[in-house]
Amino acid sequence: MKFEYELTGLGWAEGIIEINNQKHYFGISYLTDGLGDFLNALLQLNKYCLPYDEQKTITSLEWESEPAGTNIVFKLKDDNLHIKIIGFENLSLKLNPEVKIETTCSYNGFLKAVIKEIDKLIKKYVIVGYRETW
Repeated sequence: MKFEYELTGLGWAEGIIEINNQKHYFGISYLTDGLGDFLNALLQLNKYCLPYDEQKTITSLEWESEPAGTNIVFKLKDDNLHIKIIGFENLSLKLNPEVKIETTCSYNGFLKAVIKEIDKLIKKYVIVGYRETW
């Protein structure tokens, strides 16, 4: 399992998500809060971070990449996370959708991979530096 996220310029990021031998390389523009939306979608599934009545079992987000983009849907059942990632040639028009990843993995295992990458980002940029670069 792999999650990599790198700032590539002011308001731009690139990375990869790899789960069960399925990979999706992504780009994100400043039109969305890519990392914030991603982390929030994962947080909304976490029973240890939210009151029971606020926890969700399905969350989704979109990453703009002008005009391309990515749609991600997370579904949590017990401790298993079903992930569906669809890439679009044009996100706003939903042109040429292509399923990049559709698989199930351990929610905690996926979180570990994400947290490891976030830790690297914080160490490299510090929070203020990340916000300035994003």
